[in-house]
Amino acid sequence: MPKFASNEGMIETFLNRVAPRIYNLSGKSTLTDIFISPAEQAAQTEFDKLRSIEAELNKRQEAVRVQLAAATREKLRVIAADATSKQILIYYDYARRQDDAALYYLHKIIETIENKFGGEAEGIRAVGKTTEWKSVKRLANESYRDARHAPKPGDMIKKWTDAELKTCFENVAVIVIAYFATLFSSTPRNSTA
Repeated sequence: MPKFASNEGMIETFLNRVAPRIYNLSGKSTLTDIFISPAEQAAQTEFDKLRSIEAELNKRQEAVRVQLAAATREKLRVIAADATSKQILIYYDYARRQDDAALYYLHKIIETIENKFGGEAEGIRAVGKTTEWKSVKRLANESYRDARHAPKPGDMIKKWTDAELKTCFENVAVIVIAYFATLFSSTPRNSTA
């Protein structure tokens, strides 16, 4: 076992601690076993205290685990009840499945949030992610990307890079998470990046 430096240590621990518990050999047989020194008493007191704390922590941990599960269910319920969130999740799923059209769907997520709040400025004000918002829109709107607009005559059509697409996904995730937060808060977010 990794905890033990040698087999002898493991065997000694097993014989002196585990076996007596299994076979109920806990009875003390010698006078030195019966005598409890002050250091043993202090250590036993501290050990009992820590076990009591551990039991209380385990009890509290279980209560918090139940609270976390309830909070997770509530989060999913609130998000599922919001029409904008439903559309965002559909577009995000499409973007993840279709590399060749991912940027189109990521931009649609931004537009969906804009529509919810009544425009770009209001959307940015609501979610507070200006830098990420502008980055996604800039990448999607550059005409040579051909993601949303047909190129002008003579424009070079260039495919976005994997790094740009990865950054776009990351930025959209930040924006969507900030949007989800608006569903749980009555205070609007500031418009800083």
